[in-house]
Amino acid sequence: MPTKAKDKVTDQFKQFTDMQAKSLEPMRQFFGIAADASEKIMRKNYEVMGDLVEHAVATTRAPLAYDNINDLATAQVEQTKAFAETMNARTAEYVELAKSLGDELQTATANAASAVKAA
Repeated sequence: MPTKAKDKVTDQFKQFTDMQAKSLEPMRQFFGIAADASEKIMRKNYEVMGDLVEHAVATTRAPLAYDNINDLATAQVEQTKAFAETMNARTAEYVELAKSLGDELQTATANAASAVKAA
């Protein structure tokens, strides 16, 4: 292939990749948000599973710690209340996480729309 033709193909390919990169750039922000959201949700789920394991272990061991059935029942009620409070707090954390991610998406959408209009 002659050098002039080769240069023209190289230039066209560069233009194509530049246009492609420019058009996909706004999406990169969404990809980052998706990756961050996945990580945050997985880590939150991991915390909840830890809470669940702790509750299951405490519930399983409770009968071994009490000789009196009334004391055992009282302890189990208290453990269940504490677990419910923990799960309520975790629920609030999930709600806050969802709100935060929604805010990030709104900002990214506005930024992407501005970038597309400017292009």
